[in-house]
Amino acid sequence: MRLGIRGKLISVVWLLLLAALPVAAEGTLKPDQIALVVNRHEPHSRQLAEFYAQARQIPLDRIIELDLPTTEEMPFDRYERSVRPVLRRALKDRGLKEQVRCLVTFYGVPLRVAGRVNSLLDNQELTRLRSEQQRLNQKLAEMVRQVEQRVAQMQPSFKPLNDEVTLEGLARRLEHVGNVLGKLASSNEDAAMKASAMQVAAEMNALFTAPFEPPPDAAAPPAPPVPTTATSTAPATQSELPPEPGPRNLTVAELADLLEQPYDPQTRATVRGFSRHFTGILSHARVLQAQIDYLTADATEAALDSELAMLWWPAYSRVRWQPNLLNLHVSEVRAPPTLMVMRLDGPTPQIVRDIVANSILVERQGLKGRFVIDARGLAARDTQGNEDQYGLYDDRLRRLAAMVHARTDLEVKLDDQPQVIPANSVDEVALYCGWYSVRNYVPGMKFNPGAVGYHIASFELVSLRGEKETGWVRGLLYAGVVGTLGPVAEPYLQSFPPPDEFFPLLLTGQLTLAEVYWATTPMTSWMLTCIGDPLYRPFAANPAMELKDLPPSLRSRIPTLFQARPTTFPSMPQTAPQTGTQPHARQIQAGAGDGR
Repeated sequence: MRLGIRGKLISVVWLLLLAALPVAAEGTLKPDQIALVVNRHEPHSRQLAEFYAQARQIPLDRIIELDLPTTEEMPFDRYERSVRPVLRRALKDRGLKEQVRCLVTFYGVPLRVAGRVNSLLDNQELTRLRSEQQRLNQKLAEMVRQVEQRVAQMQPSFKPLNDEVTLEGLARRLEHVGNVLGKLASSNEDAAMKASAMQVAAEMNALFTAPFEPPPDAAAPPAPPVPTTATSTAPATQSELPPEPGPRNLTVAELADLLEQPYDPQTRATVRGFSRHFTGILSHARVLQAQIDYLTADATEAALDSELAMLWWPAYSRVRWQPNLLNLHVSEVRAPPTLMVMRLDGPTPQIVRDIVANSILVERQGLKGRFVIDARGLAARDTQGNEDQYGLYDDRLRRLAAMVHARTDLEVKLDDQPQVIPANSVDEVALYCGWYSVRNYVPGMKFNPGAVGYHIASFELVSLRGEKETGWVRGLLYAGVVGTLGPVAEPYLQSFPPPDEFFPLLLTGQLTLAEVYWATTPMTSWMLTCIGDPLYRPFAANPAMELKDLPPSLRSRIPTLFQARPTTFPSMPQTAPQTGTQPHARQIQAGAGDGR
């Protein structure tokens, strides 16, 4: 049964309900920190956004319409041209860049961004960049070795950090040299050593910041400027790349504008020309690496919402995933802001309205009902004593059941059998987590209004509106769940929020659904999407778990979650943050297994 609200009494009802809602904790996501993203070609999209804005008292000017297809998947290039830059510009023009922490996509916004498809010219450009990068890295490695040898002559005890020759490895070696020189230059014990260290540091700075290829005589005619509203100007029949453009110095504003258009080949070439002729070797190497990453097409399919989390990042690698810097296990990272992104979507517009209505109604008195946990009975170690990654994950579900049973008054039902819970087995369910039965929803439970739950399996959010779709996300939404999540394609097991982190945080009532999800999901630019009211706090009025009862790893992180962080761009590895026994180090397919 749902508690959907309809009719002309909506405004009055909302005012009464909002007056009775629990006061959000300081630092918790607020309505004025949210922007709503809709598809202008789907009428229900804006209607539902207006419904939600009224329900949560979000200003209507926070609704941003985009030119999107009405399909559940959109092409990579169209996302790059019609979504990312348009949304960035809309938020900047409305003065919302610093204020908005959370985007909400609505019914009609595609679920998925297809993988990048390179043209012949794209592949030629990628080959050219990789060749230049190889030559440049060899030169950079020799320069770094020379600097290290110079420091070793000054201080025989000096040892290079390592012998890495990747771009980031070389950068770390340089940073190590700089730190050593800094210590020597600040020493007051040996004046000669201090002077020598300062001289070497100055020479090193000049060496690595001098233009990689100084521009030719300034009297030569400059290369014509590239329009800042560029789209690809290469003729459709062109089969060879044009020569690289001549040197052209850029103002900060011009460079920033060009960096907003990484999808345009002419713009990329202009940025390369600037970095080659007017910046140092390390800066030019970073530009090459960024463009190589951007043009690499392997494994670039992703959930649209997960890509939107990276809205404020410069061009970044789309190959597989990026780590989620909002995750509670990540700290002291200097990077552009990562946005929380949630979705109000479903098989029908009415289900979306019911999600909003039920979330607000239930929030008044607190979510009630059973917690069902469906494990698989897998051992954490095999018969030889080796760790089994599926068994370790299954053990997290059993540990979650023990924790909730010991530290809350909730009734916990743990099923530790290989098969999923049979149809119509449990009623009055408030919370659910389980696995497996890939893309084959089994209606094992009857959910109370306001229920939250997710199922761990592959392909569970491939579609919401396909008539023959049998994924768990669609099934759970039809069953009345108001908060759930799932992957739009094969995600690997390590991409799911660990259930023994997600649910304890939710039970405290301290964080909104959006904050719980983004504090525990390990990856961005990848496959998962979370559906639900971002402001929903089902246990705000009546917390089921006290902060002191959280595991220490969670309890210690709550005070600093979602604090503002510095915004410089780091080089991030293609790995996710480590979270206890979660198998981040391996790409374990959530779809592999016994097929139960």
